[in-house]
Formats: sequence, structure tokens, C-alpha cells
Amino acid sequence: MIYLVSGYRRSGASMMMQALASGGMPVSRSLRQDDRMNITFGDNGYCPNDAYYELNLEDYLDRNTFAARFDGTLVKCLSGGLLRLPNWQYRIIFMRRPVEEIRKSCLAAFGERDRFAERLDFNDRMGEVIDVARDRRSVVSLDEVHYHDMLADPEGVLRALDWPVDPMRAATVPDRAKYRMRMAA
Repeated sequence: MIYLVSGYRRSGASMMMQALASGGMPVSRSLRQDDRMNITFGDNGYCPNDAYYELNLEDYLDRNTFAARFDGTLVKCLSGGLLRLPNWQYRIIFMRRPVEEIRKSCLAAFGERDRFAERLDFNDRMGEVIDVARDRRSVVSLDEVHYHDMLADPEGVLRALDWPVDPMRAATVPDRAKYRMRMAA
């Protein structure tokens, strides 16, 4: 079984990865990729994450060894790669966030608008990714988690997911102060 955290970029996937890691799940990640991303995205003075928890691109692309290498661990795989993964058993958390917040966060983090997030059918497309992933026989479960819910009640969200994690320890990670792109109420 591979445990995946997915979603579109700036949807809270890194926050969820950090929480689950703090709660005791073994994580597969590349510190080299974290460094590359901080150099790339830190140019405009806004460093979007403490850590990204991503693998190197070649790790995702090696379909012959991916499953065996990462079995039993937590892996981040953004929505674009979710449907390209080899057949294996997966449990997935798919992070959701209002598209306006994603747009604002992408602009702040990357210094430019995200073309895909600007599409009028963005939410429909994310829904399609979720539906297709859920229909794969290799997906044991797919739970959608809303960014706002994770910040409002992280322990409750984590208990409801019933993943092999200590919810109390994991719940210490989400930081409401980092909810910088909140939509006006």
C-alpha cells in the first residue's frame, strides 16, 4: 500500500504531508527537490513552503520500480501525475481549496498567474481527476480534505481519515497564521 497526498498546487498538500509525517508516517521525499523549489520560488521574496515533500521527477517516471520503492510510505503526487501512477494499492488524500485562494497563492508564490487555475472549468477538472482516480481498482480509498477544514479542526479531520498516524501529534502542524490567501467572508 502506498499512501498518497494529492491535490492541485497551493491546495495544502505539503501541509498535509508535514502533518502526517509528524504523526508518525514514514515519508518518501527528496531534499534535493525541496532545495531546487526553494531556489526557484524564493526569487520574489516569498517562500511558499517550509518543505515541499516531493520526489524527483525521475522517481515518478520510473514505473518499473515506483511501487516497490515506495510501498508502505507516504508520497506526495500532485493531481497532474495522479492518474499516471502504476497499478498498486493506494490510499489517497486529495486536498481541495477554493480556486480563488489557489489563484492568489500561485501569484504570490510564483510571481505569475497559473494558467490552469485561471480556467473557468478548474473545479470541474479537479472533480474529474478525483472521479477517475476513485474508479481505479488499485485505489483502496480516496478522501477529499478541504484546506479550511484542516486548519479549523486538524485533529478531527485526521481522526476521521483513520490513517496510521497519531492524530494529536499530526494536528500540531497546521498553522492558521499561514492561511494568507483567505477569501473575504
